[in-house]
Amino acid sequence: MHKRCAKGEVPFSSPNMDMRGVAFLGSLGSLVSLVGLGSYGSLCPPVPQQGPDLVGNCQCTLSQVTIKQSKTGEVVQQKPVWSVTINNGCPCSQSDLKLSCNGFQTVKPVDPSVLSKSGNECLVNNGVPVAPSSSLSFTYAWDTSFSFQPLSSQINCS
Repeated sequence: MHKRCAKGEVPFSSPNMDMRGVAFLGSLGSLVSLVGLGSYGSLCPPVPQQGPDLVGNCQCTLSQVTIKQSKTGEVVQQKPVWSVTINNGCPCSQSDLKLSCNGFQTVKPVDPSVLSKSGNECLVNNGVPVAPSSSLSFTYAWDTSFSFQPLSSQINCS
């Protein structure tokens, strides 16, 4: 079961935990396992992660999902091609990553396994976990760039 904290809340900490909440070897050489907080419990209440103001496992925020766009120089049907890179800067994988994509249009098909649109939301990577510190990319063609913003994800820390 994954614990979640509201933004600004602090998880259980000890001298054997670094600033990210990752356990390291204690003074007796034994591994102190506080990731997920195990038998220590959590000082933060379990809440669902929705929107940019909440964090998963007290380690990750949606602001750690960054989206960069740039023109490629290519043109399709007289529209510039845009390259989009989605980066998971969280130390945990994130599944069911959804972006806002209100009004998103393209004349160049996007691989639906990378980005699939449903209403005003886009699902990234078919909902499959995006690995820690990894990126996914796709291209689309339209007159202007679209503002993709992270909406929600499931943080997967073990």
